[in-house]
Amino acid sequence: MFQLRPYQQALLKQTQDALAGNPSRRRTHLAARTSFAARSLPELTKALDTFVEEEAPIATAEEGECRLVMVFAGQGTQWAGCGRDLYEAHPVFRRAVDAIDERWRDHAQTSLREACFLAPQEALDEVRLAQPVIFMIQCAVAELLKTWGVYPDCVVGHSSGEVAAAYACGALSLADATRLVYHRATLQQRVAGSGRMLAIGLDRAGVEELLDGLDVPFRQGGDRPVQVEIACENAPANTVICGREGDLRPVMEELDRRSLQNRLIPGNIAFHSRAMDAIEDDALEALSFLDDLSFDAEVPFVSSVTGAETERLDSAYWWSNIRQPVRFAAAMETIKREHRPGVVLEVAPHSALQPIVAQCVEDAASPPVSVPTLMRDADTRLAFHEALGALFRAGVSLDFAARYPLPPPIVHLLPGHPRDEQKTVDAALDDESFLQQSEYAHGPLVGHKIPS
Repeated sequence: MFQLRPYQQALLKQTQDALAGNPSRRRTHLAARTSFAARSLPELTKALDTFVEEEAPIATAEEGECRLVMVFAGQGTQWAGCGRDLYEAHPVFRRAVDAIDERWRDHAQTSLREACFLAPQEALDEVRLAQPVIFMIQCAVAELLKTWGVYPDCVVGHSSGEVAAAYACGALSLADATRLVYHRATLQQRVAGSGRMLAIGLDRAGVEELLDGLDVPFRQGGDRPVQVEIACENAPANTVICGREGDLRPVMEELDRRSLQNRLIPGNIAFHSRAMDAIEDDALEALSFLDDLSFDAEVPFVSSVTGAETERLDSAYWWSNIRQPVRFAAAMETIKREHRPGVVLEVAPHSALQPIVAQCVEDAASPPVSVPTLMRDADTRLAFHEALGALFRAGVSLDFAARYPLPPPIVHLLPGHPRDEQKTVDAALDDESFLQQSEYAHGPLVGHKIPS
C-alpha cells in the first residue's frame, strides 16, 4: 500500500478505461484485494488517499469457485425515483425497464416506468404499484449484472420477491412474470385496510409462547376466532405477525415491557393471512395462464413458500405464495445446506434483508459474504458499482474482458507487487556471478553474450 502514492498523480491523468481496465485486465487478481467506486477523479483521488492512510477496505478472497445466491426482497423496498440514475446511465438497464413497461401496458392504462421515476412516495406505498416497481428494478438490475458476468447459482425470493426470482432463474419469461406481478398486486390492492404487520425479534416458538401468555388467539381451528396470524418466519430471531392494529397493540405493549425488539411495518394490508381469502377465486382464475407453461429454470429456485427447491410454479403455487406464511428462514437453511454459497447478493431497490440474511447464515461453517445492491435515496449508479466491488472483494469473478476489451496499456504506471527486500545468501546454491552482482545478475539477458 505504501507503494501507491508515488504513482497516484500519473495514474489520475489517464482515461477511465485505462484506469479501470489495466488493473482489471493486465494484472493477476490475487487473494488480497480491494476496490473503489467513484463518480469523478476528485472522488477517486480522495478514495485513494484514504486507502493509503487507512489501508481499507481490504478483503481476502478464498480460492476456488465462489457460489452466488441472489435474494430478491419483497414489498417495502420501493422509493420515489428508485433506479432513475441507472436508467439514464446504462443502456442495458434502460432496455430492461422499457421492456417491462411495454408489457405492463398490455394490462394497465398507466406507465410503470413513469410511476417508478415520477410518482410520490405515497403512491408507491400502495401495493398496486409497490410490488410491480420493485419487480421492475430487480429484473433490470439482474440484467445489468449479466453484463459483468454475474449470474446466480440459485435464487430465492421473499414473498412478492419470488416473482423476480422466478424470472432471474429462467423459470418465467419477462412477459409472464410481468403479467403475474400485475395480477398479484392489483388483486391484493382490493384488501387494503385489512390490517398491519408487526415484526418481532423472536423465533416462531417464542412468538407463540408470547401470544399464548397474552391469551391472544392465533391458531386455526380453535374455539375462538383468530385475532392475529403468523405471516413470516424470516430468521432465528425475526418473526412477523399480522392482524388488526387494535389486536396487535397489546402484543406491542408486552414486547415493550419486556424490552424486546418490535416494529410496526408501514402499510395497511395483513399479508399472508385470512384477509387474502377474499381474492382466492379471482387470483386462481387470473393466474391460470401459468398452468400450461413449462418451467425450465436454468438454476435452482428455492421457495420461501415450501422452504425447498421447487420446479412447478403454476397458479396453485402463486396462490400459496399469496396466502401461506413466508418461510424465508427455512429457504435459507436449504440454501446453506445444499448450495453452500460464498456470497448472498440482495437484489432490490433498497437493502431490507441484510440483518435477516446475517442471522440465517451466522452458524454456517464458513458464513457467506452478504452484499446489497441499491440503497434508498442514494445514487444508484454508485451503489451498483459499490456492489460490484464488494462481489470482487468476496471472490466473485467479474467479466472484465467484456467491460474493458482493449484498455490503453499503462501497466508501467501501476505499482508493482510488494517484495521482500531482505537479502539472503546460500553458498551451496548461489553461484559466484550472482553473489558478486555481475552485469548479468538481474538481467535482461536477451541480446547479451554470456561468458561460458
